[in-house]
Amino acid sequence: MASEGDKKFSVCIDTSKKEMLNPNQGYKKIVQKLKQRYKCEINKEDLDVQRLLQTNLLILGGPRMPFNAKEMADMRQYLNNGGSIIVMMHEGGETKMNTNINAMLEQFGIFVNTDSVIRKAFHKYLHPKEAFIGNGCLNKELVRVANGEAKQEAAKKGKYAKRYRDTKDELAERDENGGLKFVYPYGATLKVRRPAVPILSSGPISFPPN
Repeated sequence: MASEGDKKFSVCIDTSKKEMLNPNQGYKKIVQKLKQRYKCEINKEDLDVQRLLQTNLLILGGPRMPFNAKEMADMRQYLNNGGSIIVMMHEGGETKMNTNINAMLEQFGIFVNTDSVIRKAFHKYLHPKEAFIGNGCLNKELVRVANGEAKQEAAKKGKYAKRYRDTKDELAERDENGGLKFVYPYGATLKVRRPAVPILSSGPISFPPN
C-alpha cells in the first residue's frame, strides 16, 4: 500500500511527442507499479513550465517529434529548479527518432550519438544488438548495490536458459568492477562530459568499445 508521503511524489509521463514508450506500450507494467506508490499523470500537450513545476519527475520515453524552443527553455528551467527528467532513446539517436532532444541534453554534458551498440561475438544473447556486457560498469557503488540483489535473484532463477548458453567467453566473464553484468539492447552510445557523469560503458567486447 502507498503511504501518504509517496502519493505526494508526482510522476509526469509525456506522450505529446509520439513517444516510442508509453503507458500502453513499452513500459506498461512499470507504470502500473509506479501508480501503486506515486501520483502519475499523462501529458498529451506541449510541455509547459507551470505544469512541470508541479511534478517531481518527467519521463520522456523515446520522443519521435521535435520539441519547440519554448519547451526546451521550460525543461531547462524545470531542471534548474530541482526537477528530474528521465530521457530514453533508441539506436540511431536523433536521426532515427526524428527529434531534437540533444539540444537540451548538450547543455548538461550529454549527447546521444547516431549509432548502435553491437556485440561482435555471440554470448548468451543471439542478436548482435542485444549486447551482453560483462565489465562495463564505471560506478563502484552501483556494483555494490546491484550485486547484493543479483545474487539473490540468481539463487531463485538458476542458470541461463539453454538457448542462451554459448561457448565460454573469458573476457566477458572476467570479474572486473565487482563482476556486474548487464544487457544493453538496441541502444546508442553517448558522449558525456562534465557536469554529466557516466555510470556504464559498452565494455571492451562490444562495438563501439568502452
